[in-house]
Amino acid sequence: MPPPRGLVQQVDHFLHRRQLLGRGQRLLVACSGGADSVGLLRLLHAVNGSEYWGWKLVVGHVDHQLRGRASAGDAAFVRQLAKRLGLAFVCLKVKVPRTPEGFASEAAARQSRYAALAALARRRKCAAIVVGHHAEDQAETILLKILRGCGLRGLAGMAQKTRAHGVPVVRPLLWVRRAELRAFLAEQAQKWREDASNRSPFYLRNRVRTEILPVLEGVQPRVVELLIRLAANARMAEGLLEPATQRALARAIVSKPRGAMVLNRVLLRKLPLELRRRVLRAALLACGVPADRIDFEQLLAATRHLRKGPGKKVQMVFGGGVAMWIEREAVVVGRRGEKKRRHGDAAARRHGGET
Repeated sequence: MPPPRGLVQQVDHFLHRRQLLGRGQRLLVACSGGADSVGLLRLLHAVNGSEYWGWKLVVGHVDHQLRGRASAGDAAFVRQLAKRLGLAFVCLKVKVPRTPEGFASEAAARQSRYAALAALARRRKCAAIVVGHHAEDQAETILLKILRGCGLRGLAGMAQKTRAHGVPVVRPLLWVRRAELRAFLAEQAQKWREDASNRSPFYLRNRVRTEILPVLEGVQPRVVELLIRLAANARMAEGLLEPATQRALARAIVSKPRGAMVLNRVLLRKLPLELRRRVLRAALLACGVPADRIDFEQLLAATRHLRKGPGKKVQMVFGGGVAMWIEREAVVVGRRGEKKRRHGDAAARRHGGET
């Protein structure tokens, strides 16, 4: 039997098959200096050596300024690595709010990082941001979603291609195991930087990585593979449900006054429970509620309120200062204080609402 192909060839074949990246593109490769992002950078640089892709790789580093001299050391390390590979280097410093305990919020750090990467990508006219999330990252993400009480969308985990602040984000290594990346780096005699905060039990992801996932692997050694399969199945189901959600939302919209949204309660009540919930979520997203600020239980409660009698009126406040008013014949989503709920019943009646 022929020997198994090396990781560079596997990544090259995967990118040809999935078409996540285009030929000749300028790409911002996000590199923190850690093993995963350094592995991504070295792999893309090696794949690009075939001259087929013809990428113009730009190494992007975000300095969170959270670890003093260690953070500066990370930036210097990545700068030197980019220089050694003959690649352009760009860096942006950001400030991340800290908790009262002195830690940076995971969500705040992630949001500031992607905002900075998007800014760097636009500055350098890059077609996409490429990040180094691997199979264990995907498994950890799914477990975190489960622990926080997710729905089908949460089980889908991270997508191979998405957008952040209007810029495409590509994750070409979600199928690669952490050990494979480190073995590749060892073959290249490539060093990386260790972030001490990755061992802090303050962050839930670290506890999932160091405590929960090892226990699960002790029970089922293939747990990472099975979680990735679960994510793929959930994503396929999402691909079927999302178009149906958007069609149902379009039918239910009565009006869109000043960035708010008035929905026909009668039409919503006729939808199956899950589709009703998804339509309300889509309306909240359209009115400016961040996805991570939509509480599943709160949304489910709103969904169930729709089935109650026409006299039942409910106000629920979601993230981003957006509220949902469930009126007699309408559901109004908008900013608090705008009093758009005054117009909800009349608008719904004009468009065939309940009488």
